[in-house]
Amino acid sequence: MIRAVLVGLGILLIPFQVMALEDNYVCEVNHVVQLADTGKLGKPISSYETLVGQPFLVNRTTGKLDGAVSWLKTSELERVTIISDGKNKNNFKSISVAQPPTSLATYLHIQEVGAEKIKPFYLATGELIFSGICK
Repeated sequence: MIRAVLVGLGILLIPFQVMALEDNYVCEVNHVVQLADTGKLGKPISSYETLVGQPFLVNRTTGKLDGAVSWLKTSELERVTIISDGKNKNNFKSISVAQPPTSLATYLHIQEVGAEKIKPFYLATGELIFSGICK
């Protein structure tokens, strides 16, 4: 009896989980580059290369990032501004700025225009630029 109730509740929650995914981009990092002292983009130090393959979510309503790695998430203390919500033939764009005394700013661009289910992105934060695919 309890099992039947749990299965029934699980079935009822499926539409809510699907709706939650529709409010988010699911992204994965495919490439990381680092700004060098020469002004060129190049191979990052090895600890940043471990970020390749890392997934994260982008909330389409708030612009907040949620990932397992600190570079790929915004905390509650950050101000996040959506510049373009990715609708009406526009790409999704957001800026996150950390509260003082931190001076970290993040810019995210997800290509909606011309993209189908797979949407290329780049995320610039600090001296790092991440790129990859969102769905």
